[in-house]
This record gives sequence, structure tokens and C-alpha cells, in this order.
Amino acid sequence: MTPHFTGLDAAYQLHFYLCFKTHYLRPMLATKEVNSMVRGTLDAVCLREQYHLLETEVTQDHLRLLVSLKPKQTVSRAVKMLKGNIDQQFRVTFQHLLESNNSRTLWARGYFARSSGQVNLKRARAYVDTQVSHHGYKGERTKALKYRNPTFKSPAFAFDHSFCMLDYHLVLATQNRIALFDEAVAQSLFDYVIAIGEKHNFAVDRIGLLPDHVHLVRGDAQCECRTVRARNFGKHASLDYKALFRSA
Repeated sequence: MTPHFTGLDAAYQLHFYLCFKTHYLRPMLATKEVNSMVRGTLDAVCLREQYHLLETEVTQDHLRLLVSLKPKQTVSRAVKMLKGNIDQQFRVTFQHLLESNNSRTLWARGYFARSSGQVNLKRARAYVDTQVSHHGYKGERTKALKYRNPTFKSPAFAFDHSFCMLDYHLVLATQNRIALFDEAVAQSLFDYVIAIGEKHNFAVDRIGLLPDHVHLVRGDAQCECRTVRARNFGKHASLDYKALFRSA
């Protein structure tokens, strides 16, 4: 089988709650004029960058957003574009508010970010843990088809000026849903996925292995939804094939 590594398709739902606060919590967002500028800038940036802005709340010292991103878009860049453009417009239009609040910038350093959705981390873990039995596999051999990271915690990474809780449930299916995996290759595959995580800054919490697909729960340092491709699974697991995973 020849893998085609450029042909990945994905179904995704990546919603994030973002929160920014003003410098020293000064009430610089309190007026209707500032509120209007903030919302207008948000709309313009989201249109240009192809972010999907779902909800917006502006208070006198906080901006809270619910935004939907594509897999190749990162939380860090989205924050940079949103905070940076609003701050720039604020400097141009409301310089007097910076002066009256004795501040050189609108925003405090850093931000809060959290993945958001109908399924939380606890439910995602429970779902992954039951997938092997759900598909009818029972007995002692099924223990080898599950991986749990006893040291995993959310947030998986710590930063000086940001607090990010970015957790994901991924489902990866083999090309043409060919049954490739069993308990004989499970540990090698788990080791390989963990090694990918260490290289690309995501932590693996759970893995559930089925013959033609894999469930993973992971936490990221950044939100760039890198797909775990099986480019070298064949070699790593001492098999005579290479498999391409696609997000399903």
C-alpha cells in the first residue's frame, strides 16, 4: 500500500472560549463608543482571518469571546490578531482614555483560553475508555488495546502569562477502513504516538485502539490541530505495511 500523505480530510468542531483583561483592570472598555469599536474590529478581523465569532461579551475591563477555528488555525495567532488589532484601533481612536488611565496599552499581558464544546474532558475520557467493549471486543486481550496516562492533567502545559486548557478528542481512521491493528502492535503504536506528542507539544491522556481506527484524548500547548499521521507506523511496529490515517 502506498500512502498518500497529502490527502487528509477532516470533520472537526473546534470552539474556544477566550478572555482578555485590560491593563491593571482599568475600566477602558466602559463606553458605548469603545464597545462599538471593539465589536467592529472583531468582525473585521474575523472576516479577514476566517475565524467564526460565535459570542462576544464586552464589560468595562474584560473581553470574552467564543470563537470557532479551523484545524490549521492556532489559538496563539488568533489571540495575537484579535488583541493586537483592537489595541491598535484603541490607540488611534481613544488615546485620551489611555492617558486618563495612566496606561500605555489597552490590554494586560497574556490571556485565558479553553476548548469548549458539548463534551467535556471527563465525558471524552469515558467515551474512549468504552470504545473497545462497545465494538464487541472482550476478554484479557483487550487490556492491551487501551492506554491511560496516569500523569496527565489539564492544563497539560504551563505558561508565564497565559492559562490554556486545550483538550481534544480525535478519531483517526485507517485508509479505506482496513483492519490493521491488534494487541500485538498496540504498545509500539502507543509509544509512537506519545513520541509524536513530545516532539510537537501535545500530551496524550487516553488511547483506545480498534482494528481500523484509533481514539485519542490529548491536551495541547497550542491549538494547531496536527493530525497524527501513521507515516512510519509500519517500520516502528515491525509490520510490512504503512497506513495513512485520516480524521473521521
